[in-house]
Amino acid sequence: MQDSPTSESSTLNEQSYLRLTNIVTKFINFIWYFTICSLIFWCIFMVLNGLSIPEAPQDRHTDITFLLNFKVYPEPITSAENLGNMSELIKGEADIKLSNTQSYSAWFISNGIMMIMGVIGLFGLMYIRKLFINLNDKRPFADENANCIRKFGIVVVVWNIVYPILVYLGGMAILSDIGEHSEYIHLTPAVSTNLYGLFMGLSIIVLAQVIKEAAILQKEQSLTI
Repeated sequence: MQDSPTSESSTLNEQSYLRLTNIVTKFINFIWYFTICSLIFWCIFMVLNGLSIPEAPQDRHTDITFLLNFKVYPEPITSAENLGNMSELIKGEADIKLSNTQSYSAWFISNGIMMIMGVIGLFGLMYIRKLFINLNDKRPFADENANCIRKFGIVVVVWNIVYPILVYLGGMAILSDIGEHSEYIHLTPAVSTNLYGLFMGLSIIVLAQVIKEAAILQKEQSLTI
C-alpha cells in the first residue's frame, strides 16, 4: 500500500523542520559558548587595562566610547552660562569616542556597563538555547518551553529598563569627571528609552502564556485519545 501524497508531504515538512531546528540549535550553542568566553576575556582585559592606567592624571590617556547627547556650537564655549545665549549648529545622540581623557573611573564605568548588559543578554540567550534544545529533541509542547519564552520576554523587558538607567547614570558620572564641554562641543547624559523594545518584551510574555495554554490543551487531547 502506497503512502498518500499528503502523508509524503507531511513527512518532508517534518524532516525540513527537524533539519532547520538542528542547524539553529548548533548555531545558538556556538553563540552561547562564544559569548561566555568573550565576557570572561573582556572582564580580564578590562581589569588589567584599568590597573595599567597611570595614577597621575596628567599621564593618563584613556580612550572610551559612550552613548551621549551632543551639541556643536558655532562659537567657543567660554562658560556654562553663555550656552543659553547661543544656538547650536548640530545636536544629536550617538556613541561618542572620548580620546585621551584624564579619567580613571570612566574606563571602568563604560566597560562595566557593557559587562552588566552582556550578562543580562547571556540570560536571554540561555532561555532561547533551552527552548531550541527541546525543539531539537522533538518536544515542542514541553512545559519548559513556555517558561523559557516567558523568561526570555522578562529579560527583554529588564534589558530595556536597566540599559537606559545605566547609560544615564554612567553618563553623569563620566561627564562629572571629564567635564561637559570642550571649546565648541557640549555633552550631556543620554536619555535613551526604547518603548518598542519594552512592547516586544511584554508581547513575548503574553505569547508565552498562549503557548502554555496550547500545551495544556494538547495534553488533554492526548489523554482523551
